[in-house]
Amino acid sequence: MITLEKLSSFCDVLNKNGVKYILIGGCAVILHGLERPTYDIDFLIKDSEENVEKLKKSLLSYLKEDEIEDINLEVLKEYKVVRVGLGDYYVDLITKIADIDYEVANKDKYIEKIDNVEIPVAGLDTMIELKKGYRKIDKKDRIFLEGKKEYLKQNKRQK
Repeated sequence: MITLEKLSSFCDVLNKNGVKYILIGGCAVILHGLERPTYDIDFLIKDSEENVEKLKKSLLSYLKEDEIEDINLEVLKEYKVVRVGLGDYYVDLITKIADIDYEVANKDKYIEKIDNVEIPVAGLDTMIELKKGYRKIDKKDRIFLEGKKEYLKQNKRQK
């Protein structure tokens, strides 16, 4: 299971290497306020050669060179999800889901600070859009996120 310590530790490495990313998926839902387990960390990654090189440099903190040699921009664009095992948890790397890529999500992100690490998190509108899937967990997440959005709208705040 993912802990806040694992999340902040990995994001700290990404930040130190200048990787452009936005947290999405279950960890983002948790940071939006829904308490639930998750077993991986999902990132929307900016799809540029420079950013992928920074990402690979970050992964070298956890993996050997030969374990990341197949990760490149072409692979990240070709596959919907590139899953990387980091010991007892996984990181899912994504460049685009439907019409949402890094640039779109970046307009709707907010910064969550955990253990002094700034983590860019997809905002409510982006998360609601991303959670329009058919899995039971996505439906539960979407109901929570839509409820939060309505609550914040009534109270004139948004995160």
